[in-house]
Amino acid sequence: MNTKFKYRVFLSLFLVVIFLQGCYQDYTVEERTPVSGQLIASSERQDVAFNFDNVSTFPDLKLRLRDFSDPNNRRIEVTEYLRLPILNVPGAHFEMWAVSETNQVSFGKFKQAGGELVSFIGGVTGATKCGSVGGTKLCTFTPTDPTAPVFNDLTRIEISIESPGDADTIRSGSIILSGNIINQNGGIVDPLTFPVSFSQNAITATASLTIIAEDAKEGLVALNLTNFPFLDNLFAYQLWSADSINGFVSCGSFNVQNGVIVNPVTNQPKGSNDFACGVDLTTRSQMVISLEPIYTGNSAGIFDYKPYTADYQPFTNANLAKPSINGVRASIAGAARDRVLTDVEGNFSLATTALGSTYVVLRSVDFEPAFVGIDVKRDTAITGLSLQMRSKVPGEALFHFFARDYAGEVNSVQADKVGFFGAAAPMNDNGENGDLIKGDGIWTVRVTGKGAGPLRYTYTINGAATIVDPHHENLDDSDTSTGIYTVK
Repeated sequence: MNTKFKYRVFLSLFLVVIFLQGCYQDYTVEERTPVSGQLIASSERQDVAFNFDNVSTFPDLKLRLRDFSDPNNRRIEVTEYLRLPILNVPGAHFEMWAVSETNQVSFGKFKQAGGELVSFIGGVTGATKCGSVGGTKLCTFTPTDPTAPVFNDLTRIEISIESPGDADTIRSGSIILSGNIINQNGGIVDPLTFPVSFSQNAITATASLTIIAEDAKEGLVALNLTNFPFLDNLFAYQLWSADSINGFVSCGSFNVQNGVIVNPVTNQPKGSNDFACGVDLTTRSQMVISLEPIYTGNSAGIFDYKPYTADYQPFTNANLAKPSINGVRASIAGAARDRVLTDVEGNFSLATTALGSTYVVLRSVDFEPAFVGIDVKRDTAITGLSLQMRSKVPGEALFHFFARDYAGEVNSVQADKVGFFGAAAPMNDNGENGDLIKGDGIWTVRVTGKGAGPLRYTYTINGAATIVDPHHENLDDSDTSTGIYTVK
């Protein structure tokens, strides 16, 4: 083998090694992790908490037993009654019961009229059951059937609400009040209260609503519940849309079993927490959860048990059509050049060189800026990401600055302002003015009162360096001197 040939072979092998080394290095540098998900379009949205009122809404009734061992003189004396519900359905009425584990005796049907408890016999309101004893009002109840057996194993006194036309002395209605008998001979009975506790191990039942404008236009809302007790006394919860001018509209009744919303009659899961009210909710301002009987013949709104209320602002955006979800830019904080646009169904799929905790940053002309936290690991694809995008609020602009975009300065970055042609607005990372989490490295500011159209801006970092937002809305990148935010 001559020297020239040896040289050529050596040179070829050297070039191959260099080529392979270059390929290996490029592959190492460009190693990427797949990230994919789907965005959902929505217009204005409100999440509103219900307020619970256990003081002014629920009734309270005090009573005592008298001469229960005397079949001719036994009676129940009501000494105080507060906040008895107002019956809104003609013919509906209350009934008083003395109850043991095996027996029940009716002590009369009655209603409340003019602030007094009055008898209700044959569907007709009768005389008052109350009188004055020593200057104190006292309302007396005696057995409906004077020949009813006397029994000495009484455990409680109950008041039920009975349907119109109920003429018998067998309880079929819903128990609205119940009190334990402490001493039958002494006539001592606990104050009667609603027989379901709304506090479990000191954790109070809470509820909230998610109201999305275009859905609310169709009368749809989503109800979220925590620690709601199961109503096993022939009652159901009912959701209402309330309005001071147009009154109450029922959105449907339900019960709650093991934290799941169920049908109040069958106790089978409802299937979702969505409710249809049948009216345009965008111009109304209140939702209510009441407690209602579910016996045969019940009609909506039979009385005013309404312990839960939620107030919300009517929607101000007249354009309730869903914007198109395509064309939203998804990019990665810390690797902003790893980006892609969503398709017509809101899907996005990209590959990123970023590693560790970072964010998928979402920018669009139609939707508010948003982001989703991710943890990027090699050889592990990130899939199934989902976010409901909110339509931009007219006249407002929301800005996020990600310290992750400046990895070498993460600990020193202080994004203290956003500049608008020289004007400035302070940014913060302390959980205020649009910032979600204090100290997470996402600096935020929300500004209001801006006119519709493109708004040019830059970030001022550490009081000196001016930075163009690498995730801005300039989708074609034709102008890199400033970022653009489209104000609606």
